[in-house]
Amino acid sequence: MMIERHDKLSYIRQCHLVGLARSTYYYQPQPASDAELVLLRKMDEQYLKTPQYGSRSYATWFLRQGILIGRKKAASMMKTLGIISTAPKP
Repeated sequence: MMIERHDKLSYIRQCHLVGLARSTYYYQPQPASDAELVLLRKMDEQYLKTPQYGSRSYATWFLRQGILIGRKKAASMMKTLGIISTAPKP
């Protein structure tokens, strides 16, 4: 659904009518940086070796590699790559 310039309705009103927040209308996604692409590639390579790793394990693995990322960043990267741990769930 595209919001177009309308003489009688402002963008704010159009967003309200279709149930969108104004920030959603103005949002422009940022492309992944080169540094993040390198990290994603490293994670993907490591996943082939250790598919049982979860976000905590990846955060620890990156720390051992000298790269400081948190568990939430690791989880976000896993989601981007479509990685799901093969470890048994409780």
